[in-house]
Amino acid sequence: MSITQTLAMAFKAIGNNKLRSFLTMLGIIIGVAAVITLVSVTQGQSQMYMMQMEAQGANRIDMYFYVNSSKARDAILDYAEKEVGKRIVAITPMSQNQVTLKYRTKNMNDVRISFGNEQYGLCTSNNISAGRDISKSDVKNRARVCVIGEAVRKNFFGAMSPIGQTIKIGNSWSQSYQPYTVIGVYNGKFGGKLNTDDQMVLVPNTLQMRIMGWEDNSSYAMRATDTDAAKSFTDDITAFANTKIDPNNDYFQAYANAQFQEQMQSATDQQSITMAIIAGISLLVGGIGIMNIMLV
Repeated sequence: MSITQTLAMAFKAIGNNKLRSFLTMLGIIIGVAAVITLVSVTQGQSQMYMMQMEAQGANRIDMYFYVNSSKARDAILDYAEKEVGKRIVAITPMSQNQVTLKYRTKNMNDVRISFGNEQYGLCTSNNISAGRDISKSDVKNRARVCVIGEAVRKNFFGAMSPIGQTIKIGNSWSQSYQPYTVIGVYNGKFGGKLNTDDQMVLVPNTLQMRIMGWEDNSSYAMRATDTDAAKSFTDDITAFANTKIDPNNDYFQAYANAQFQEQMQSATDQQSITMAIIAGISLLVGGIGIMNIMLV
């Protein structure tokens, strides 16, 4: 029997059993679509996390600690500050929260506010696209100035220049809004899209009490000279902090973005292997079921 005759017989069988053929095709389509969707969503989430880490820079270091002893806290900060000019390029406070912004008749909720110093942009890889960054004088004098993200600029100002404009910053629980002058705009890392890191505002860290009603000095961001320096500094300051803090009551964590990226890549690879195995088993089972129907 020739290939032409075989194909003609197959199409004739399909035509004579339309419902059975349709259900068989439907099972194949749903199974393959489900596997593709699951794999795509998993990989998409992993890629989004990786993009966010890459936007912050591989040499960035984040440090979080809650220490009851002020002596221990000062010792940890002194250790970090002594490394500036060696393995560390810059260091900034990095306390963050959610606030509401107002400009004339417009409101913008769930904006991430960061309280930093004049080295915030360097530590977080945020580059000025218009105006200027916060200065040391702004921090010292507690100047009511702010630098906004690209998403805030788009939402409030559109094509108009935001430099010199006044926006109000407040929180939902106190309903207290205070005016701040926009002095700069950070370049968008995510195209100025909402619900990304571009939806942010930076003010001097010395104004945290005025805006939030409390001060949080437990978070810092640093920029290392290179990836190796970031990893070695993270290991060293963690070892040093463990000799100063109370393990039962205190908490300390420092990690470099490069280390986090490696962990994320490893987790993504393992997840991809697991998904491939699940997909293979699902398609094998589905194929056996289809072969059984065709034999019948």
